[in-house]
Amino acid sequence: MPYRIFVRKEAEQDIRDSFDYYKRISPKLGYGFVSRTDEIIAQVALTPFLYQLVHRDIRRALLKQFPIGLYFKIRDEQIIVLAVMDSRRAPKNWIDRN
Repeated sequence: MPYRIFVRKEAEQDIRDSFDYYKRISPKLGYGFVSRTDEIIAQVALTPFLYQLVHRDIRRALLKQFPIGLYFKIRDEQIIVLAVMDSRRAPKNWIDRN
């Protein structure tokens, strides 16, 4: 049974910002980003423990074809998405959302 997903407002904004960025490059790329984000969220909901711990109880799932990581915590029966951002950015950007 999949975990319930809760996407924090900051992570929702991350997704919008990345979508806007990729869409400016190419509409197809922007919608591809959204599709990959939806796919990884669905995978995380099914198998969250498969993803690497990157800081204490925060895990990261990488999006295919994009340098983007989905940072999340597992709390009881819920996945809390903290950030969706370039995995090369300084960890402080997503750790502070903990």
